[in-house]
Amino acid sequence: MARRGGPVVVAELGRPETPEEEAARRAESRRQRRESQTTLNLVVALVVSLVVAGFFGILLSGGGESTRMAAVDYRSVAHDAQQSVDEHLVVPDLPSSWKANRAELDEGDGQITSWHIGFLTPRKDFIGVVQGISANPTWLSDQVEGARPSGSRVVEGVRFTEYDRSGEKDPGNVAFALATTSGGSDVVIFGTASQPEFAVVARAVARELAP
Repeated sequence: MARRGGPVVVAELGRPETPEEEAARRAESRRQRRESQTTLNLVVALVVSLVVAGFFGILLSGGGESTRMAAVDYRSVAHDAQQSVDEHLVVPDLPSSWKANRAELDEGDGQITSWHIGFLTPRKDFIGVVQGISANPTWLSDQVEGARPSGSRVVEGVRFTEYDRSGEKDPGNVAFALATTSGGSDVVIFGTASQPEFAVVARAVARELAP
């Protein structure tokens, strides 16, 4: 439509618009532009959000896995830690396919001193070994998340009490545990791994505890 000094003739109407019709047409045009711009903005925002979420997902996943897989020389840490305690620290001898991602002596702020090792099994499951020196029943209960004994087994001459929490809704890292007392220490093996993998660690721990 072009103005030539007179009213605009609208093809659809076959006559000039009234002021009310022109105002309505302009309002509808503005509404459609706003809706189009809003839709475009939403699409752009969604695409940006997906890209950002994907980037951080990859970053966090990669970082978490590298942290989780970071190998710790637990034997070396144990050698240094042994200088601080009289009790023999349990250092299970496991195949090279097992990786430790934690090894730490926690002196417990004057309470119970505990020695911790965390292992990633060949199947990338978790098994931890914790040794409480001069521990008490409360400490042991805390390590097995308050579970009651579910059985026992003898491994390499050492009797372990079993704690099975695998049937619970959220057992966390203590789906299953084996505990024994030796000398002045309570030793707990716990984790989410399979029974054959627990057996590997139990044998290695039992050899450490053998007279």
